[in-house]
Amino acid sequence: MKNQARMQSDIRDAMKTAKVRISEPNKYGTIHIQANIEIGISKKKKVVAGWIIPKGKKYPELSTVRPHRGKRDDF
Repeated sequence: MKNQARMQSDIRDAMKTAKVRISEPNKYGTIHIQANIEIGISKKKKVVAGWIIPKGKKYPELSTVRPHRGKRDDF
């Protein structure tokens, strides 16, 4: 992917001020986090970033980034 490092940096920067939704731990102890963020160099696009905190781990891991799908992704 072109500009992969820039995309990773944009996601990390956007997460500092993002509004997030955090789930309760599921039956496996995993916590899910959803954040609606805007990323991009010259053209900003709204995306949904999904993170998980596996049971026994301290820090979240990025699991997916996909285009924002409108109202169904808003919270």
